[in-house]
Amino acid sequence: MSTISGPATAVTDAGEAPVSVSLRQVPDGIRNPYWSGTMTLHSVEVWREIDRTRQFRLRLPDGQEGPFDVKDGVGMPPTDARPATFRITRNDGESFTTG
Repeated sequence: MSTISGPATAVTDAGEAPVSVSLRQVPDGIRNPYWSGTMTLHSVEVWREIDRTRQFRLRLPDGQEGPFDVKDGVGMPPTDARPATFRITRNDGESFTTG
């Protein structure tokens, strides 16, 4: 099973923000494996857009990018002392190349 952990960028209509992700490729007997995990961010503006739409794009440091959905609520807005962390899942059935 492939994993991705570390910095990435959340991309929304409201802007972009640095985030930290912990993702794993989940096998699925019905469709291609999909990516699921957690994302942590500090940007209130990007958090508001994700809270409103429940969707965003995630860009990895190597330039790969894909659409993601929020799987649970996004919780309280982030603060300087406390970032927001929530569960995410890639929603297009495509995969990132790892290795």
